[in-house]
Amino acid sequence: MATQDSRTAFTKDKGHFTIHGCGDDHDFLPGVLPDNRPDPYLKIYHQCNDDDEMTRIDLPRVFSPKKQKFRRPIFLDLDDDTDESNENTELV
Repeated sequence: MATQDSRTAFTKDKGHFTIHGCGDDHDFLPGVLPDNRPDPYLKIYHQCNDDDEMTRIDLPRVFSPKKQKFRRPIFLDLDDDTDESNENTELV
């Protein structure tokens, strides 16, 4: 299932992927509407159990020149009862 979001990337043969983004949003009506502060997140669309599923991972805010890197696997089918976590980003 390919869904167009603000950025789309596909995995390579071993599941690796690279995605780039920018956290700069324009305030359309400054002083009238609240500031438009983007909250970064990663959506992964997958078919792990033969069903179209989406996993969303909220990411911490990072300011330039730092970058976020995932150093461990991203778990797509986590039950609420597991101790596993997707809290695996590293700021570099």
